[in-house]
Amino acid sequence: MKNAKNKLGFSMTEIMVIVVVASMMATVGYKIMSTVFSHFSKSQSKLTNLRMANVAVERIKSDIRSAVIPASESEKPKIEDKKCSFCITDNKGKNTRSMVEYEFKNNALTRTYNGESRNLTGKVQITDMKFSEVVEEESKNRALSIKITVDRDKDLEGRTKSNKMNVVELETIFYPKFYEECLSVEEKYWNNARRNATGGV
Repeated sequence: MKNAKNKLGFSMTEIMVIVVVASMMATVGYKIMSTVFSHFSKSQSKLTNLRMANVAVERIKSDIRSAVIPASESEKPKIEDKKCSFCITDNKGKNTRSMVEYEFKNNALTRTYNGESRNLTGKVQITDMKFSEVVEEESKNRALSIKITVDRDKDLEGRTKSNKMNVVELETIFYPKFYEECLSVEEKYWNNARRNATGGV
């Protein structure tokens, strides 16, 4: 009588089970990694747009610091939904007064000064931008409000509620000199003195 030797190895059934389990684990891992990278990509895109929005706000802030008190009707500020213009002084030695205009159109913010226009957002697109004049309830002082919305996801309907909450809104309130109520006591004094001396408006 011959002794049967034990054969080492896997049966076909065991191999099939291992293949199925491995494929399931690979599928789950792929979905997890793709979701993580997708969220990372969206976050990076939003962060880039938000940085660009901050660059645009800083450019406007720089001009607002150079804003002057209107001396005539043509220098008075014009605040519209997608457009804002006011008078500034050139501090580069010339000390001239000219109007600067900001306009939001086709997902881009354009600055026009002395006949030259410049796109401040470059290739990065902003979803929405609004200029408005706001009045404080207590002091009744006027201020300039700028609201920028950043949300470049195209598939709005297909997103979950949590993804829709990823929309970024940046709102800034400025108190520019072209609103006389925003002037300091000293600035109001010198403004009145200038008007009396020149007979200006």
